[in-house]
Amino acid sequence: TRWAMENLGAFRAEPFVTSLEDHYSKVDIRLAGYALPTGGVKLVPSTWEEVVTMLLESDGIGGRLEATSDVRRLAARLTEDCGSPLEKMKAVYDWVSTSVAWNGNDGVYAEQTTDEVLESLSGNSADINYLLVSLLRSAGVAADVIVTRSRANGAVQTVLPSADQFDIGMAHVTIDSTEFFLDATNPSRPFTIVPANVLGARALVLNDDPAAAWVEIRSDARSSRTLVTNAALAPDRSLTGTITGLFKEYAGVYIRSDLNDMAPIDVAWEDVMLGNDALSIDSVTIVDRDSTAKPLQVRVSVSSGNYARTGVAEIAVNPHIVCGRSVNPFTSPTRMFPIDYTYPREVTSYVNLTVPDSFEVKEPLRNKRFDLDGKATYVRLFSVEENVIHTVSTFRILARQFPVSDYPSLWRLYDEMIHAEAEEVVLYKKRPHDLAIPAVPAEPGWDH
Repeated sequence: TRWAMENLGAFRAEPFVTSLEDHYSKVDIRLAGYALPTGGVKLVPSTWEEVVTMLLESDGIGGRLEATSDVRRLAARLTEDCGSPLEKMKAVYDWVSTSVAWNGNDGVYAEQTTDEVLESLSGNSADINYLLVSLLRSAGVAADVIVTRSRANGAVQTVLPSADQFDIGMAHVTIDSTEFFLDATNPSRPFTIVPANVLGARALVLNDDPAAAWVEIRSDARSSRTLVTNAALAPDRSLTGTITGLFKEYAGVYIRSDLNDMAPIDVAWEDVMLGNDALSIDSVTIVDRDSTAKPLQVRVSVSSGNYARTGVAEIAVNPHIVCGRSVNPFTSPTRMFPIDYTYPREVTSYVNLTVPDSFEVKEPLRNKRFDLDGKATYVRLFSVEENVIHTVSTFRILARQFPVSDYPSLWRLYDEMIHAEAEEVVLYKKRPHDLAIPAVPAEPGWDH
């Protein structure tokens, strides 16, 4: 049999795409059976129920869920002070995620028994997550293995039964009708946060139910970044101040993980300063690094000997200090595929910039607001109070996915945000008789 395709359109990579595998024009061929050397034919599973049975009977899954005496003793110790299934789940998850080191390899099949994992305290994702399932069951919490596929490798297909497509094994728990999707490979990720590489994926539940069951891996978590800047500008254009980054949920997970591999000053440069080369970092303080239930704080002391542009009687300064973006991620005038952000996200920046008493703002920046049907917004507020300039900007992506039809509007929103945060405010030197008279805050207008 021969298949051929012709007149195919050009294919290009685009930002915010789950996987290019999902968009290739292709034909998948699945094995139905194979001939045995001794004669006869060995059929592969042809229903999802048969796939579930095969996986549960395999040594790498069903054979790695044994609740040994060591597993039962550990489960009892970890949950002895817990009253509810939720407390037990959290206690077991926290211990596994912080005590067993992930070797960096994902997989559906465990390479060690539960006792071997307890002895080595390391393993691939299946080793760790199947130990988690065994401990939860030993603690009286109903838990199942689920198998899925990383988003980077393409969506799980549910039409043709096949186990070969799965590359990640996790734990699935339901408590009072609330589902939890657990992967204990990252000590920086609390049990409420689903790994982003499987978020939205379909997963096959492995249990003794006669009918195969599918679940969608979901999470209400988002990425939240808040930057608070307090800075002072001197008449000689030098600037000193502090920038505090507050990172929650997915942002907290990623930056805590970065801190395991990077120096704090490098993390501050990328995630707080956002690559602003107009400022120098003088010191960095990390707060609540190991408290995953709390927002992570990164406090940065900054300075610059030449932050603003000056003329004869004025200073031009960018009051945003730290800008959300300087380059639009969308560069093509057209889009082929839906835009997928994986999870909602928001970045909010509060800036309080104290300027010299001998200067004033005569022409305040206009407030700006851009809205994409409530699915994405950018707001910039500007005000002046005596000699302090206040700037508040918020960028929100509230939808996980956008259709191609939204691309032009989304592209323009980024462009408007970049333009707004590049704007400078001009400080004029006060005349001598104005120095004793407080400036009246101007009422800025709005741009839409």
